[in-house]
Amino acid sequence: MALFLDPRFNYRGSKFFSPEEKMEIMGYINETWQRIRQLQSPASTSSTRNESLSESERNDDFDEYLTEMYGGSVNTDGEPSETKFLQQLQSLDLEPRQNSNYNVWDHWLRRKTTHPELYAVAMVVLSTPSNQVSVERAFSVLGLVLSNLRTKLAEDTLTNILLVKLNKALFPQAIATAYNWKEVERN
Repeated sequence: MALFLDPRFNYRGSKFFSPEEKMEIMGYINETWQRIRQLQSPASTSSTRNESLSESERNDDFDEYLTEMYGGSVNTDGEPSETKFLQQLQSLDLEPRQNSNYNVWDHWLRRKTTHPELYAVAMVVLSTPSNQVSVERAFSVLGLVLSNLRTKLAEDTLTNILLVKLNKALFPQAIATAYNWKEVERN
């Protein structure tokens, strides 16, 4: 899925994916988006929507009800449209090819406002490790930290311990830039 969202591999005229593979990948991406939508809190969006409705918009609810009842469909601008999402997903094939140095992460950050649904999926897909080595390493470290004698560690404490243990290589850089050491030495 990550390569499908990468304009270096999925571009106009690319033969990297077969048509069957593209359909299968688009199905997975659509399922991922559906799961993201389910996780978003519908209660907060509906209460915010009702507060911002004017009287004429509230009267339109009845018209929407009638339209839906007699076979029509109504898409509100505030809600993500399945059709819009699928169109954006299919339009990824039409984008120009990018060079090998192209930053895919920045590509999707720039699309946060223009393609919010695809952006949400891209952040999930691109954040997922491409192999299990990092995950297995994390579980191995967790097994060393969380022993029979340390089973009552608070969640925050356990998270902080794992963060430090899994990022030992970054620790010297973080310490060097975290504080203004000249001020610390003066005090």
